[in-house]
Amino acid sequence: MHINFIEPPLKITKPLQKKEVPEKEPLTLTCEVSKPGVMGKWFKDNKEVMPSEHVKVIDDENVHKLEILDATLADSGTYKCKLEDKETTCKVIVKGQGHIFLFVK
Repeated sequence: MHINFIEPPLKITKPLQKKEVPEKEPLTLTCEVSKPGVMGKWFKDNKEVMPSEHVKVIDDENVHKLEILDATLADSGTYKCKLEDKETTCKVIVKGQGHIFLFVK
């Protein structure tokens, strides 16, 4: 007797959510999938995001995170996490710090 186990297809159980953060604040994008151990790839405006001192990519079981340590205006854009044949996208808006001018006579 021969038994074939068919693995269920990957599903995104928790898609990315739109984020708005103030400039110089940390930014974390998170999505979850139905299978552990799947490697994710992150993209910003269709260009792959690589880990750096400014950006951390974390794959932990079913949870995939992109952490930007201190968001800048340049981090605004459309982000995508690709996992096997699935993907989830979201918009990120980094709000600039307002400047207050005081006029003293």
